[in-house]
Amino acid sequence: MASQVESIKRIPGLPRTFPSTIFCSDITADLLIHDYRLKVAGPGACQLVRLPMCERLVVDGVGVTALPANHCPGAVMLLFEVPRRGAAAAGGGGGGVHVILHTGDCR
Repeated sequence: MASQVESIKRIPGLPRTFPSTIFCSDITADLLIHDYRLKVAGPGACQLVRLPMCERLVVDGVGVTALPANHCPGAVMLLFEVPRRGAAAAGGGGGGVHVILHTGDCR
């Protein structure tokens, strides 16, 4: 877990007050709050959305599933299911989904 804490401390430009939303695992959320001291209440606070492992959530019409990455505590891969629209979709009439598996480290 120490390596995850050190990784979080190296996030360039992430201020303690970050008035936006971060989607992450439970472990990463705890690290951001307790070790990085990210402000999650009051003015200028960040909203942390804890993604349950292996459960599909819909965020702004996009399916998101957090899958264990198994390389350090809290690390996840994100499976996105984006609805297809328009002529580019199968059959030209819309429908279907575009599936993206994000496996990379964004540091």
